[in-house]
Amino acid sequence: MADNNPPSSEEQATREADAAKREIEYCQNELKELGLQTALDVAGIIDPTPTSDLLSAANSIRRNDYVGAGLTLLGVVPYVGDALGKTAKGALIASRVARLKSRLESALRSLKVAEAAIQQAKKLNRAQKLLRHALSAVEKAAIRLHKELPLLRNPRLLKKHPGPVPLKDLVGELTSKGFYHVKKGEHGLQGLPESSDIFLRKIVVNGEEVYDCVRIDRRFPNPGFSRGVSKTPSQIQAGDKLSRRVHSTLDVPEVPSQKDMVTDMQSGRLFKGDFSHWHHEQFPATEKNLAKYLTPPRRGSDGRMIFEQVPGLKKFDASGQLVGR
Repeated sequence: MADNNPPSSEEQATREADAAKREIEYCQNELKELGLQTALDVAGIIDPTPTSDLLSAANSIRRNDYVGAGLTLLGVVPYVGDALGKTAKGALIASRVARLKSRLESALRSLKVAEAAIQQAKKLNRAQKLLRHALSAVEKAAIRLHKELPLLRNPRLLKKHPGPVPLKDLVGELTSKGFYHVKKGEHGLQGLPESSDIFLRKIVVNGEEVYDCVRIDRRFPNPGFSRGVSKTPSQIQAGDKLSRRVHSTLDVPEVPSQKDMVTDMQSGRLFKGDFSHWHHEQFPATEKNLAKYLTPPRRGSDGRMIFEQVPGLKKFDASGQLVGR
């Protein structure tokens, strides 16, 4: 039964590399034949170097070093061409040498492109395997957490935080109100992907079990970093209101004064999310939703960031007001 599945990128690149290798071997055999004809025509006048070079190319092929073989053969071509020019057969065979040179150069280019594609495909395959392993680990952790986290039926509400809150105070409040630190984030420079610290608790809201969560993102200064966008204060107020409300800033050393932060935001150089901040969110308490929530953002093959979308996610501002879904 025919296999209708298209070849993978690695399989396709391997086929192209094999075709290029066969072409190089063909060119080697042709050059051997031409070199032999040349040797017979000019008797002992020929320097033995081309013969040794051809042997070197053959050894490179045996070692699977086709790039080295091709480069060696390209060095032989001019010598063979010059020698042929001294013989009666030169006019008839010189065109074969020119065609061989063109084919050999083309094969070398194809081989280098194919081998680079093979390496890229292998890296992508390794990354995909690691990602599948990581996602599997997240799913297992979500199942365990969903079973082990206690259900709080009368949870104490978070304080209202109209301004930046010290990180120590926020973590202390979360711990005292039944939040568990379930994921340690990997924090980075402004503008780089975020991997949050996650605190959560399982509570009942209007008769429904939900996960009440706080995500903390530490954003360290990134000298020279710029979003490259210029906005007026009115544009900032009109267009970024939702984003600003769900990003509640922390009172930590890397966050500048309120005045400097507003200046950076109004200039378009930075957004509020580029400073250390926290989020307050809720979503229906299921294992699947929890696995999605715990999955950190990742970069897709097109370079864009991929964020898992959690069904029913609600977002709150620092005063506990519902902002959006």
